[in-house]
Amino acid sequence: MMVRTSFLQAIRSEVVPFTTQADPGYVLPHGEWFATLAAGYFALRYERNGPDDELNEARYRADHPTDAFLYGMSIGRLWRNGLSLSLGLGTGGQRSHFARADRTTANEASISEHIVVFDQTVLATFPDTTSVLTIAELDRRSANRTSVWRVPLLLGWRYDLGRWHLAIQFGPAFESRRQQAGYLLVRSASDGGLQSRPVLEASPKALRTVALSGEMLGGVTFDLTERVGLGVFGSGSTDLLTWQEDERPQPHVSRFGLQLSLQYLFPAHPR
Repeated sequence: MMVRTSFLQAIRSEVVPFTTQADPGYVLPHGEWFATLAAGYFALRYERNGPDDELNEARYRADHPTDAFLYGMSIGRLWRNGLSLSLGLGTGGQRSHFARADRTTANEASISEHIVVFDQTVLATFPDTTSVLTIAELDRRSANRTSVWRVPLLLGWRYDLGRWHLAIQFGPAFESRRQQAGYLLVRSASDGGLQSRPVLEASPKALRTVALSGEMLGGVTFDLTERVGLGVFGSGSTDLLTWQEDERPQPHVSRFGLQLSLQYLFPAHPR
């Protein structure tokens, strides 16, 4: 009996408790890099500004904004606390319907001289002026098309619900716009009246606008796989500042619509 007890004690002394320990060389990453493809369809609204009230009112009646289609990609960083920061590059176009009847007036004056003659003797001469006023109306109708290039810088946050995520993003966007087709409504330098000028006759300075806008998105994303997610967002943006080389007042543009996105999370490398 004494021998058996000593044998069991010897076995117990050789038993090493089994414990699980994490690899000391692996640390969870603080965040992951991602790339996003996005496309959206938006309704447009113009807010006219400038010191010329008559020109602003005429532009409001003649140029009616319709829609915009924008697409692009962005690269950013998503952290474990849900915050994200991304920088993007986008392009696309926006449209408006232009319709206006240009009225032009022309006053032509002709001078004729009357001579009174008696027996080959000129008794009197007097001039006679005749004025002819011509009024013409030209119907100007076209689809104004404007190309857009934009660079958004967005700060975001998301809340995880399993494979679903609630997300918001907001930040500034720098835009360059150039009207490609249609008409411009300007004040004529000759008579000071309002005139519809085709884009082909306008200077490049009059067609290009640079703007700083504020943008905000809110929506949901769903993880299709571990690294690929599909998102649906409501999006809105409005111009904060606009610049143009010829100092012609430009409308402040606001967009409201729906945006779809496809996001890919790059694999994180353990530190």
